[in-house]
Amino acid sequence: MVMVMQRMTGVEGRRLGSLDDTQRDRVGDAMIDALIGLQSHVHAEGYGDLNGPPVSWPEFYEMRVDAIYRELKGRQGADNTLPDGVIPVMDRARAAVPDILRDRDPGAVLVHGDFCLGNLLFNPESFEIEGLIDPLDSCWGDPEFDLVHLTKSNGHLFRLVERYRERRPSDDGFDLRYWTYMFWTWLSYNASINLREDVWYARCAERLTAQMDRYGVR
Repeated sequence: MVMVMQRMTGVEGRRLGSLDDTQRDRVGDAMIDALIGLQSHVHAEGYGDLNGPPVSWPEFYEMRVDAIYRELKGRQGADNTLPDGVIPVMDRARAAVPDILRDRDPGAVLVHGDFCLGNLLFNPESFEIEGLIDPLDSCWGDPEFDLVHLTKSNGHLFRLVERYRERRPSDDGFDLRYWTYMFWTWLSYNASINLREDVWYARCAERLTAQMDRYGVR
């Protein structure tokens, strides 16, 4: 598969300015329509990189987590850029991934990898979406994997995760998977570009710990 990007019109979602409730609803509905439309592209062969061999979702996600984990563990000491309290949770969370995702197989769909307001271009008058950019982390994955990006750039103000779940109800294990994906997604930014978001890393670690405790994951 080859993706070609060209100059597109439109305004980034995070630059739409102050919106009233009706406008915010229109933007939110347009985003969820677009995400569900993206996820309508199904890869029956399985999960993985767009041009890679298909594997199971737990196997593919564990490979991603292992790469992040090795990079961050290698920095412990003088080069560490994580709050100290996050590291023990990272150790526990890495060991827990097989248990958390055991038998997870919702069907491999096209995942953008950074589906958020900043990567969507809107018509500033109609609030229709005119483009989706930066598909650099696209893969065939779990549809829930894209939900962790919805809250970026004040996306929470649009109730995007809630809107999605109203359209696509999830099972009881959603919160555990959601915070697993959230935790490792943000750690990947630290691993790749040394992003410092200490307060958020600590909050993600706290939320994931609470979910692992809730579900008895050791």
